[in-house]
Amino acid sequence: MDPVCIVPVRPDWTDGRGLLGYHNPITDEYVETPFLRALLAAAREEDLARRERRTPRPHFVILDEMNLARVEHYFSDFLSVLESGGRFTFIPSRPWSGPATRMTPSPDPSPSPGTSSSPAR
Repeated sequence: MDPVCIVPVRPDWTDGRGLLGYHNPITDEYVETPFLRALLAAAREEDLARRERRTPRPHFVILDEMNLARVEHYFSDFLSVLESGGRFTFIPSRPWSGPATRMTPSPDPSPSPGTSSSPAR
């Protein structure tokens, strides 16, 4: 999987479903998002690197135009974990084919959430 994931933020996001996915009651399946797949790929890379005793390859998620929706709504689960220094455990409430995954924020918080736009020419 590509270590860079660009996620276009929608102005109607009011919760984490746009990032982490949701259960579709019609198909009874969990709908994954590119963001979730990127997080799971990064978690797998971290586990593999630990087993191979090497430094994990970095993964990057770019939230394009992240200010279109209120960050404190759709990103609140992650902001809470980052502020507390805790762990984020993804365990969906409905059936899903993937494993429960624990993720720990990087100890180096230098890459921070933000948005940038190209200047008009």
